[in-house]
This record gives sequence, structure tokens and C-alpha cells, in this order.
Amino acid sequence: MHSLIGALICFAVFVASFLFTGQAGVYFNLVAFLVVVSGTAGSILLSCGREAAIEAFRAARAAYGRPAVSPREIIAAFIRQALRLKRYDCLRLDPDDPTLTPALRGALELIEDNYRVSEMREILSAELHQAAARGEARERVFRSMAAYAPAYGVAGSVTGLIALLLGLGDTAVILKSIPVALVSTLYGVVAANFFFMPAAEKVRQATEQELVIHALILEGTLALSRKPNARRLARRLNSLVDPAERMSEEAALKAARSLKLGPLELAEDVPAEPAQSLG
Repeated sequence: MHSLIGALICFAVFVASFLFTGQAGVYFNLVAFLVVVSGTAGSILLSCGREAAIEAFRAARAAYGRPAVSPREIIAAFIRQALRLKRYDCLRLDPDDPTLTPALRGALELIEDNYRVSEMREILSAELHQAAARGEARERVFRSMAAYAPAYGVAGSVTGLIALLLGLGDTAVILKSIPVALVSTLYGVVAANFFFMPAAEKVRQATEQELVIHALILEGTLALSRKPNARRLARRLNSLVDPAERMSEEAALKAARSLKLGPLELAEDVPAEPAQSLG
């Protein structure tokens, strides 16, 4: 969210810079704007389709917001389930737990339904590949728009030049055509490089984060099906994520205490002294 606010401020400064030329009105042309926007929108609808375009914009909006769940929260959820499984010999899928995303809940249900490890690996790997394909399709929409917008900016400039040549004897036509010829290219370049390319990159980053979550769910579920030691599980899952996203041993200790485990179980599963990280 902070990056989005910063980008809006930068764009406002960018637009305001035209005011210092003393002829700011020449940079705002409705015809040029419509040529670039309508052309880009039409091409993206023909190439990707309406549903893909809507899905891409939804993904971009979500990417600029707060992630629904972080890798650390997924690791914490698996640690809690491992500790609960060790003590009570069952999982607990609390419907009010915000860390139990649909993907995580579905994976844990595979354990409850007694799927074989090979079946769980196959199902969760397929979901991971599907998530990668969805992210690539969303990113492709914005990269395509970044390619189309400058082209339609040039098309608008050519249209303005044609109108200019046809109206050489009419001053009013010339004055209307020059802004279209010059501003259309500007609109196309700005739209591509200030909006569509950054959106594509942001969607790519969100996809990478989503794939990390799916990888954690895959590895965590397979490990949890073998009723692992919670500390070993935490080390295994922490190795899959960036050090900044890892779950500390202090957090693992708090997870154990939240389940009211006894001293022996605490000693077996989590360290007595908190450390900075498990990595």
C-alpha cells in the first residue's frame, strides 16, 4: 500500500511538471487519450479475452494490498498442527482461523481423509503448477498492454498528421490536429512505462509469493502426514523461505504454550530458550 501511495505522489508530480511549461493545456487531449485507451483495450480483449483482463486487474489490485497470508503464518499454522497432532493425535481445522487459507485447509483435509503420500504430492504439485500458470497469464495481460499502448500512441500521432496535412489551408483544423499528433505518443509511452509494466512486475512478484506459499503447503503437508517433530518441521519449512519470513524459535515456543503443552512435550518439540531464527 505504501508503494502505491508513493507511486501516486510521483505521478502527481510528473503531471504537475507540465504546468511549468506555461502551456499545460496542450498536453491534455481527449482525442489522443481515447485513441490510446480504446485501441489498447480492444487489442487486449481480442488477444486475452474479457475474463482474463478482469482477472488480471483484480490480481493487480490484490498485489498492491496486504498479502492474505504470509509464509511465516503458514509455517506457524503447520507448527500448531504438528504439536496438536503429537498430543491429541488429530488435526483441528478451525473455521475461524484466518491462516487456514482454502489451499491450506484443502491440503490438511487430504491428511484427514487418509490420502497416500504419493497422491497428496500429485494433487498439491498440480495445484502449484496451476498457480504458476494463472500468475503467468495475469502478467501476460499487462505486458501485452505495455506493448500495445505505445503502438496506438504512434497510430494516434499518424492520425493527427494526416488530419494536419488535409487541413493545411484551415488554421482551425491545424490547431486541433497538432496536439493529437504530438500527445498521442506521449500517452502511449507513459501508459506503458508508468502503469502497465509496473503492474506486470507487481503481479509477477505476487505470483512468486503465492508459489512460495504453495511450496510450503506441499512440503508441510507431506511432512505432517508422517507426524514429524515440530522443531524439525519448522527447520524444513524455514529453509524454503527468505530469512526475513522465517518463524523464530521464540514464536514456536509461544505456539506450544498456546496449546498448553506439558514440559516434556515442550522439550521434545521446541527449544526452551528462544533463538533469533531457525535458519
